[in-house]
Amino acid sequence: MRGRSIKVTILVLIILALSILSLAFTEIDVNVPGVGKFQRGSIGPLGLKLGLDLQGGAHLVYQAEVGTNITATVPGPANEDDISSEINKLNIESYTAIVTALDEDTVQIRGPLLADSERQQIRNVLQELYGPITDENNFKVIDNTAPSADQMTGALDIIARRVNAIGTDEPLVQKFGDDRIIVQLPGASGTVINVEFVDSADYSAINETLRLAGYDDYDIDQKSDTKYRIKTNSLSLLKQESLANDLRDSIGDYKTFDITGGIEAAKSLIGNTASLEFKLRDCTDNFCETYRDSDLGLTGDDLQEAYASTNSTTGEWAVNIQFDSRGADIFSDLTKDIVNDSSKRIAVFLDSDLLTDPVARAWIRDGRSQITGSFTRESAQTLAIQLQSGRLPVPLTLIQESEVDALLGSKSLEMSLIAGSIGLLLIILFMIVYYRLSGLVASISLIFYGVVVLAIFKLIPVTLTLPHL
Repeated sequence: MRGRSIKVTILVLIILALSILSLAFTEIDVNVPGVGKFQRGSIGPLGLKLGLDLQGGAHLVYQAEVGTNITATVPGPANEDDISSEINKLNIESYTAIVTALDEDTVQIRGPLLADSERQQIRNVLQELYGPITDENNFKVIDNTAPSADQMTGALDIIARRVNAIGTDEPLVQKFGDDRIIVQLPGASGTVINVEFVDSADYSAINETLRLAGYDDYDIDQKSDTKYRIKTNSLSLLKQESLANDLRDSIGDYKTFDITGGIEAAKSLIGNTASLEFKLRDCTDNFCETYRDSDLGLTGDDLQEAYASTNSTTGEWAVNIQFDSRGADIFSDLTKDIVNDSSKRIAVFLDSDLLTDPVARAWIRDGRSQITGSFTRESAQTLAIQLQSGRLPVPLTLIQESEVDALLGSKSLEMSLIAGSIGLLLIILFMIVYYRLSGLVASISLIFYGVVVLAIFKLIPVTLTLPHL
């Protein structure tokens, strides 16, 4: 009997010790034999994950786009203002054109649904401004009618898949009305950068680099001589890349540069139509600052798989892609013609935004290829998600975006934790004074229970929201 009590006591002490250790470190990153990497932790107290109402985040509202979308390539350099001005002079009832330049000579014209005669009027305007458009592929028209319930459900599923791949804590994706989708991303109101340098990095040097780069509101948390966590306001993808280059130039090379959060990053992953296209880019200079893109008939529908991995030889991050039989044939013909020709690139577009434009280094005959470059783990995974997640069945327009403040706020949350701790101490004191030894045992049990429960919440992990508290 006594031996059994000793075993139970040892087991309890081991559980308590493991629980305390899991809470003592904000981040857990260990290699478990046979399992792989085990990573836990967040920016909340004790590394616990907090929901949108406790830590704030991004709130995005998308609406299904209804109207006529015209993509036109004109003979000369296109000017958005000139085209918009001339089209809006036309006698088309209740029509206002939104003109966006996609490149030097290609524009996108969006507006309400148009009749055939009204489309011809717009084509005539473009021809009067820039000359004849003889190729029908240079004047593409897509009519977006009101979406069906099935289309909205499909769009909801694809966006949910993209959002879940971002890795935010307890994201919310739901349909609102007949044609809107709400996306809430806890923690996306700011950008968190985890960087590990090859050599020791000085805190003051990092601080000076951020200051010279024009950052005002940021926080640097030193994890070790080489590991740092930098928290800033939401950064666009361009600013993220710029900061990575600034740190490399001023501090030194880094092993990892992982980014989470940021409204711009979330919007880029979700996309508007999630229409993926591969085009041939002909560069007219060594730096490919001027170019012309041409259609290949290769789209996201031809892509079977895309995933991030490390190169077995160099250890660098890359994106692997696999086309179906139709896509493999097109890709084979393309790479055969342009292999090792630096003036010709494969431009990949998502919603008309350039994702990447690699040069073909080999003739790819089986539809399997690998995109390499200066990828971090985060950027490789992001590109793979953008390539893999599929095409939305209905185009969406972002009609509202906002950063949501935590309902309690960081200061209020801190004060609540202090108040809770004081309350717990008073309860323990009362129990010990009134019940003496029994009260002491009960108090120890209460603390033990609380520590173990918080450790379980962190290790599963469980996302804490205001109702949980």
